Amino acid sequence: MARASAAAAVLLVAAAAAALTPAAAVRCVFLHGAGESDVGEPTDTDTGKYWGNSVTSMQDNWAPAACTSFVFNHDDTRTQRMDSANLKQRYCDAASGGTGTISDAIVFTHSMGNNILAAALRDGNCKIDHSSAVWYAASAPARGSKAANFAQHLCANNSTESEALRKAAELLHYCDPSDPHQASVAYQSLETTYPGMAGIAETMAREVGGAMCGDSDWGLTSEYSALFEALAALVKYGEANDGMVGIASCKLDGKTYSSDYTSDFYEASINHADGTCRDGNGDFGKSTRQPCKWFKSRKPVA
Repeated sequence: MARASAAAAVLLVAAAAAALTPAAAVRCVFLHGAGESDVGEPTDTDTGKYWGNSVTSMQDNWAPAACTSFVFNHDDTRTQRMDSANLKQRYCDAASGGTGTISDAIVFTHSMGNNILAAALRDGNCKIDHSSAVWYAASAPARGSKAANFAQHLCANNSTESEALRKAAELLHYCDPSDPHQASVAYQSLETTYPGMAGIAETMAREVGGAMCGDSDWGLTSEYSALFEALAALVKYGEANDGMVGIASCKLDGKTYSSDYTSDFYEASINHADGTCRDGNGDFGKSTRQPCKWFKSRKPVA
């Protein structure tokens, strides 16, 4: 009996010690996509307002509970290609804290940000320590974007296009700021035939721990809905899409996607902009329309 009591006491002490052990520090890193122009060092708040919105910010409302600190990058993704040496290194530095190894982190990327990080991993700029870090990809043009193929057309013919398409080109920063009749080099590098796209989907399939893909050009009703609907009508994807990326380009080989936001691999009824959480979640709590809840549900490495 004495031995049993002693063993029980040891177990209680161990349990108490475990309860007092502080949780591991987890850096939550958010790497933006195309169209940004403000360049600066990463910040611990979303000063660029890319993620979430002014009412329901990602950091305050929808980041995973495990996050103990935050990193938001700020890079020029208008005038540089997705595989530019500068962008690959800067995205690696933001994600790894300058060490070259992404560890003790949850990394989120959106749109072209997925391609930049994938190119960096492919080319050896940095690596992920999968024992302590996980990468989640949102709205990735992993095999390029058919909409990017039309960027040059929209920029060259902007004055004759519909108001919705002109607005789409403006909001998405399709055109070169120094020559508005030319597509930006960033979007040129997202074309489906761009040589630098080789190996991007394969790298993502190998490296990510989860991904969210949209299958509705209208998505959650917002200022972007009519624009992505018009863009999808121009592009004629011939498949479900988020207005900017076809579902076949976003989905990764060997992964099973679910319409439940608690799944690591989530196919949602959202458009491309919704994948940043800037339009919140869908009404009525439908599981297929909860992009922000997908972000919040992501877990660090166990």
